[in-house]
Amino acid sequence: MTESVKDMVERWTRASGKTQHFSTIFDLLRLLASELYSEYQPFPESSPFMDRLRLWLDQVPDEDDRKCLFEFVPWLLFIGRREMESMYRAAFSDPISRWIIDDANLDICDVRFPDQLQEAVEQTFFGSIAGMDIGSFVRVNSLRGQSLRPDFRVLAKLGNIDATRKHLQDNNFERIVAVEDYVGTGEQMRQAVGGLLQLSEFNVLLCPIVVAPVGVTEGERLANHSSQLSFAPLFVVPSCATLPEVPTVGMNEPKDFPAMRLLVNNFWSQVQGTNPDPQLYTPFGFGSTGSLVMTYFNCPDNVPPLVHHFSDTWKPLFRRLYREA
Repeated sequence: MTESVKDMVERWTRASGKTQHFSTIFDLLRLLASELYSEYQPFPESSPFMDRLRLWLDQVPDEDDRKCLFEFVPWLLFIGRREMESMYRAAFSDPISRWIIDDANLDICDVRFPDQLQEAVEQTFFGSIAGMDIGSFVRVNSLRGQSLRPDFRVLAKLGNIDATRKHLQDNNFERIVAVEDYVGTGEQMRQAVGGLLQLSEFNVLLCPIVVAPVGVTEGERLANHSSQLSFAPLFVVPSCATLPEVPTVGMNEPKDFPAMRLLVNNFWSQVQGTNPDPQLYTPFGFGSTGSLVMTYFNCPDNVPPLVHHFSDTWKPLFRRLYREA
């Protein structure tokens, strides 16, 4: 009979003496499995989390490597539906509203300020940077006055800029806010900006809800090269939620990271399989970002593929749904 995760953890705990380290992780994962991980949307027909965890661990024959893989899981920062909706509200009430106030030149001491702010919001055209569910953002923040909700990356590649400009002018929009739930390297954000800059009559705010440090660098670079653009992310992924390919000089990284880095590298060929997927890029994900942040609607491609990639020789813990075939 296959050993369950619970039995395996109990065996590790007995062998370790007095420490409850592995039992503590197991209790945490069991709670997260029922309260958070069950929200993961891609491949809803997949097995429950604990069953996937068992299969994931079974792929690593060495016991020490298996323990390291088990310890890897709590480092994943999983953003659930409720957390994301709270972040949607925080993004609108803080960086977006502050930018609208500044762009519309509103006086917060004016007795008419609440009505003026509402009018300015209704004159703001909201869209996604690269495909997020902008409808959810609009509903959560009770935004009104906009029937079309574009994907600016698609607009830049396939859209009609002149028609978009005419729509904005005919409907009295005065500014644009481009939102995205997650930005990794910023490559798709850069593609979206190519179209937004052609709408030169309108100031633009780029507001990623969650953004990796490399994406912040790209966002700031884009904003610095155009007075039309502003960049104001809500949540920048901290270093403790990023496993870089090479340790950052001068930074005291978490003690588990060296072993996790070795694991990611050592099992790269097994993760790739016999027919390597070119979308995998490196053992540390797209751009070698090594992000450990994922959301309930998908696992980003700059998370190490060890976590999300399905191949003939590897079964992932959170299988990623790729946009491109």
